[in-house]
Amino acid sequence: MEGDLTPREPTPEPRQAQGLEPDTAERIVAGQWSGPLPPPAALEQFERSAPGAADRILGMAEREEDHRHSQEQAMLRSDAQARSRGQWMAFVVAIVIIVGGIWLISEGKQWEGLVAVLTPLATLIGIFIYSTTD
Repeated sequence: MEGDLTPREPTPEPRQAQGLEPDTAERIVAGQWSGPLPPPAALEQFERSAPGAADRILGMAEREEDHRHSQEQAMLRSDAQARSRGQWMAFVVAIVIIVGGIWLISEGKQWEGLVAVLTPLATLIGIFIYSTTD
């Protein structure tokens, strides 16, 4: 409070400041772990403090693992579908360009048609060769 002028009692000095030994000792222990499960000693302490806690912790870890596995499976399926879709789209584009090149050749534009036919064919052959060597 501002302007509070009421006298206060002085706080007692700690025993150490008076040259005496402290009455009590305080010990702080900290621990940490990584992963879904605590170490066995901590799990045992949880169980002693709250019966059934160890089973709940184990169940939580199992559910988390199941969730992680389902997420990974969904990601793998999605990735495979995207690759397959991309391959089909590239195939369709290549076929359209080749058909367009054949049409250009039939219309008397040999050079343009030849380039339109050979470019996607060379690209597809190069992709096939380099993908089989990896």
